[in-house]
Amino acid sequence: YQAMQAQKGKKIGLDYIVNVDGHPGFVRSARHHLESKAWTNVITSISPHDFSAEEMAAVQQHLRETDYMEHLDFRQANFTSDDFGSGYDVVITSQCLQYNDQTTNRDVEKIVANINSSLRYGGHYLTILTGNSHQKSFTRPQDVESFQKILELYGFKVESYGHISGKKGKQEVLKPLHYVHAVKISNHPNGLVNLDV
Repeated sequence: YQAMQAQKGKKIGLDYIVNVDGHPGFVRSARHHLESKAWTNVITSISPHDFSAEEMAAVQQHLRETDYMEHLDFRQANFTSDDFGSGYDVVITSQCLQYNDQTTNRDVEKIVANINSSLRYGGHYLTILTGNSHQKSFTRPQDVESFQKILELYGFKVESYGHISGKKGKQEVLKPLHYVHAVKISNHPNGLVNLDV
């Protein structure tokens, strides 16, 4: 996005981004993927309404020539218990909530509390709740409602949420997912909140 804005003549510096994962292999994989710049191949397949194909090709070339690795950090950490920094403007999680058990260990609440601690006041939390590919089932609406209640109990205000899926012709190009965007409005309470969802 920042490279796209630069293509339109706007002077925008690159954000400092920290990639956190619980498994060292995934941390190494993320670093390798970004260092190889192979991910930039997807840029020319994106068709924003106010960008031409030539402009998107220029964005891709700009990123291939940019040394953005100095703006990236890679850390191994446990989202439920480890301190992975504080004062962040934005935290984005993808699928980590699905790998944790809400009913037994209440790990989802521990993750949300930890994310609250890592964000500055007014910071943004974005997450997607995807389906289980092994069971061919997807996050239910009541799961999203319960998650929103958890966010509100742990110092967040839900700004927006929704369900997304996509097809190109008959081909599924985006598997169904729910997204949630929340903003930190207060520090989370000490310990776990009594919750029945």
